[in-house]
Parts: sequence; C-alpha cells; structure tokens
Amino acid sequence: MFQAPDYRQALAECVEGYEGEYERTVLRTPEIFDFYSRLYADERLNGDARRLVSAVLAYFVAPRDVMPEELLGPYGLLDDCYLAAHVFRLLEDIVDQNLLSE
Repeated sequence: MFQAPDYRQALAECVEGYEGEYERTVLRTPEIFDFYSRLYADERLNGDARRLVSAVLAYFVAPRDVMPEELLGPYGLLDDCYLAAHVFRLLEDIVDQNLLSE
C-alpha cells in the first residue's frame, strides 16, 4: 500500500536544532506549512485564494527553488517562508479574516 510522505514531519526534522540567521522563522516553518495545509483543506477557500494557497504548498515541496534546502540546509527554507508571508498578505484582502485566524 502506498504511504504518502509526511512533509510536515520532514520539515520538523530538517529544522530541528537549527541555530543561525533568522532562527525563529526557520524553526516555525513546520507550523507555517501546517497553516497552509489546513487552509487548503477548508471548503470555504475558493477561487483565487485556493490557487494562492496551492502555490505556497507546491513551492514548499518543490525540490529546486530559489534557495534549495539540499544546498543550504534549513536556511534554504527562508524563501518558502517569504512566499508564504507574501501570500498571507494577499489573502488578507480576499478572504474572510475568520478563515485566516482559525
């Protein structure tokens, strides 16, 4: 039987014990991924908002991005977090605030 990878767990293992620049942000990466995963699963999310959330999740799992974790370790997650933060600001204008705060 196919077992889907637990990407949240992989992120948690990747950032575990990280000490360095932007430490607080890097260590919160699994939580950020969880937030977007829950948001994507919410049926109230639709249209452009769903596409934006989908793009964030796709970028998180893309192996070749602007700052690859393969080369930079946990520090390479900063570009993922930047995109997630940018999309959050966009979502604030197009979705119900209750959806973002739950």
